[in-house]
Amino acid sequence: MKKIIPGHNKEELSDAVGQLLVIIAETIRLTLEKQSLKRFKAGTLSKEEEIVLSQSLYSIAQKMKDLKELFGMERDQEAGLKLGNIDGTDLHLHEAINSLIDTGLVVRGDASLGLGNVSLAELNLMLHLKGEG
Repeated sequence: MKKIIPGHNKEELSDAVGQLLVIIAETIRLTLEKQSLKRFKAGTLSKEEEIVLSQSLYSIAQKMKDLKELFGMERDQEAGLKLGNIDGTDLHLHEAINSLIDTGLVVRGDASLGLGNVSLAELNLMLHLKGEG
């Protein structure tokens, strides 16, 4: 992958933003692909769903290859966001997300948004993440 230090010129900055967006999109694509494969293997899809998923995954993969090329990334490079290395094995964000989907996750929290000790908004957040099938 071409290394870019943003700020040198508009084209480099544009490429850097494009690469970041490709990495985010690729992480989502890899997560959807893994969850789709689980459903295929579990036999919980109708034939019509299998066809739609297969065609969609193929189409998205082809578009991702084009986007990687457009932003100077290797076409076959897996652009998932690497979180680190555990015991000699690379851990990518899409793998962590799939693990959370597989085991289930509930997150609850409250947040306050404000400026200068002035509360502007209160957020009550609840996230329930669980795979289907």
